[in-house]
Amino acid sequence: MIPFLLFTDLDGTLLDHHSYRADTALPALQLLKQAGVPVIFCSSKTLEEQQFLQKQLGINAPFIAENGSAVCWHEEYFLTAHQPAKMHWEGYAVHPFSTYSRTEICAILESLGQKQPIRGYSSMSEAALEQCTGLSGDALQRANHRLFTETLTRPTLAEISAANALKRSLARHRLTMTKGGRFWTVQASGVNKGTAVKWLTRLYRQATGSKIPVVAIGDSPNDQPMLKAANMAFLVRNHQGHWAEMDLKHLVRINQTGPEGFVEAVEQLRICM
Repeated sequence: MIPFLLFTDLDGTLLDHHSYRADTALPALQLLKQAGVPVIFCSSKTLEEQQFLQKQLGINAPFIAENGSAVCWHEEYFLTAHQPAKMHWEGYAVHPFSTYSRTEICAILESLGQKQPIRGYSSMSEAALEQCTGLSGDALQRANHRLFTETLTRPTLAEISAANALKRSLARHRLTMTKGGRFWTVQASGVNKGTAVKWLTRLYRQATGSKIPVVAIGDSPNDQPMLKAANMAFLVRNHQGHWAEMDLKHLVRINQTGPEGFVEAVEQLRICM
């Protein structure tokens, strides 16, 4: 029996904001595994990034990629649920929610003439991306293999006006900009982490025949739909030591940041395991 589903953001939550590592959270992840709790990544990271991280951490649960744009699971994972996949990718079934591809989004951004001052991954050189992300080599390639979204550099205070103007222009194309812990994401309107969490939760309940509780942990404004969709939600402090602004009645604010905050949340969940 599954005690609960645990949906977690990655950058700034399970992973350290600066190092992209989850070392501090490894004992907590082992505890969850022993208790039979699926740890479900729900992040703006790509399919390739999340697949790679799962292998590193020994996790085989489904995951939600590109800020809610697609749910992915091993093709054998939900055999009893008989959920047909709309796509297949390297042994994974993929259920996309996005009506846009990354190529289409980039074409719209280019048509709006918005390359500066807010830049997208697709318009940046490899050297610029390395400096911006702190990634290089294969890790950078995995981060740049996006299917449904485009990542933008986070605007400075002086660029907020331009960011708001871009957001209004994108809305006319049924696109939206969401703010993450490190970058902004352009994606199809109506697509978010919460929509994907609800869909995957229904699939789990269909597969198991039980109403499994949902827990979520995040740190950024783009996590709010995920946290809202959960029965119990935890908000860790961001890398600047602050809580993201959001008003949810069932939200538990955690004092720690990043993976330390993840560990604190799991400690509070021990009674449920």
